[in-house]
Amino acid sequence: MGSVFFAVLLAVALRALWQGTFDNRIKNVVSFHTGYVQVHQAGYWDEQGLDNFLALTPQLIQHLSQAPEVGGVVPRLESFALAASERLSVGCLVVGTDPAGQNRVAGLRQRLVQGRYLRPTDHGALLSAGLARKLSLGVGNTLILLGQGYHGVGAAGQFPILGVLRLPTPAQNNGLVYLPLRRAQALFAAEGRATALVLALPEPNELEAVGATLRQKLGLTYEVMNWQELLPDIYEHMKGDWASIFIISGMVYLIIAFAVYGTLLMMTMDRRYEFGVLVAVGMQKGQLALLGVAAGVAASVPLIVYLARYPIPFTSSWVEAFQRFGFEAIMPASTAPFIFINQALILLAVAAVLALYPIISV
Repeated sequence: MGSVFFAVLLAVALRALWQGTFDNRIKNVVSFHTGYVQVHQAGYWDEQGLDNFLALTPQLIQHLSQAPEVGGVVPRLESFALAASERLSVGCLVVGTDPAGQNRVAGLRQRLVQGRYLRPTDHGALLSAGLARKLSLGVGNTLILLGQGYHGVGAAGQFPILGVLRLPTPAQNNGLVYLPLRRAQALFAAEGRATALVLALPEPNELEAVGATLRQKLGLTYEVMNWQELLPDIYEHMKGDWASIFIISGMVYLIIAFAVYGTLLMMTMDRRYEFGVLVAVGMQKGQLALLGVAAGVAASVPLIVYLARYPIPFTSSWVEAFQRFGFEAIMPASTAPFIFINQALILLAVAAVLALYPIISV
């Protein structure tokens, strides 16, 4: 029981940390950058010019909102501009969006470190903390944005800073400005237009099915792309990491199997009397392994919950490696129920096979 207990505890902890780290990477990429699925005007992704903005028609929004796979539609207008204060100027990405919708997708309100969150009717802006520090600006100061608008029209505007956000990665934290969608449309002379419609999915694992369904419904006028297609380099990198984790998992299970077998082999010889007493009072032999699995799962729950709330931070060179790909340099644990179930079943199967020896012997 003790050997199975520690085997389950180790397997659940490792699997939860690996799953939590990958989920956090995807969340970093999806929430603040692409979303799970985007809809563009056809050809926009290959040529991301201002003239390829899509028209925000009520019919299009309604058509997407009524799709059973879609939990919400958030219009987004993105373009680069020069952010300036009285003495300095820095290039930045201006994101015009629906504040409530963007908060549902990215949890922006929780990232506020100063000021307040945007309202749809505001004329102000939210700045990322790194950009605010570069420009020496804070809440109540005025931000100047200079750029190029729709059909080559000049884009210039002054916006009071309503809040400052601390975003998870340096690339985001050093160069993002959020505006209400209408203000961004007015700035870039693109009234009634957007660069993308970001779709919120209740079931993010159904990316392929959702993409295929929407492409069939929308036809060739629009392009539907999931985050894996929008960021293929990051997706391939994560696939490679996941493959290596499967290899490491196999090695861990092999080590656990040998450890459990060695324990069973030794303890069966030393504990025949105790096993005989348990069996004599009515315990089934298979329940010995079940008790170890149940105890291991029960002991892993508080550990995983703690690591989910207080992630393990990476240090030194790992921080730079994670930030290069736009990921937070932390290792949180995932509390998804399938992790506990899968690991318990796998280790139970291993224990059941190895327990053939003591079951026959006792």
